[in-house]
Amino acid sequence: MVNIPNKMNIILKSIIISIAAFTSLSFHSPVSGDLVVNIGNIKKEKGIIWVGLYDKKENLFVKEKSILRSIKVDQLGQTQITIDNVAFGTYAMAIFHDENNNGELDKNMFGIPKEPYAFANWPKSKWRAPFYEELSFDFSEANQVVNTDLTTWWDM
Repeated sequence: MVNIPNKMNIILKSIIISIAAFTSLSFHSPVSGDLVVNIGNIKKEKGIIWVGLYDKKENLFVKEKSILRSIKVDQLGQTQITIDNVAFGTYAMAIFHDENNNGELDKNMFGIPKEPYAFANWPKSKWRAPFYEELSFDFSEANQVVNTDLTTWWDM
C-alpha cells in the first residue's frame, strides 16, 4: 500500500470534492425560479395590489388555487412584486388594485370591474371573461420579468 503524505491527501480530496460539485451543478438545470412582476400605471396611493398566478384553466380566478401575492400601495406610478421559487411551467396571471382594501375586485351590477386590473397577456375582448389560454405565458427562466400596466375596463 502506498503511503501518501498528509498534504497530498488533503489536496486530492479537495480536487475530488470540487469535481463532484462542478459536475452536479453543470448537469442539473433548475426547476424553479423567481418571477418579477413590474406593475405600472398606479393612479391611487392607497389599497393593495394583488397578483394571482394560476397553473390550470380550471383554477383561473379561484383564489384558493392560486399562487397569491400582494403589496401595499405606497407610491404612484410603478411597483414591483417578486414571487419566489415558482415551479417552471405555464401560468395565467391576473392583477388588480384593491383600492378599498376589501380583498375583492369590485364590479358593477353588469359584472364590469370598477377597480384597475392587469394581466401578463391581455385577452382579445373586454366584452367577456378572459380565457386561460389567452392570458397564459411560459415561465422558464430563473429570474423572469413580466411588465404590465393597470387599466380600467372603461379605458381599454
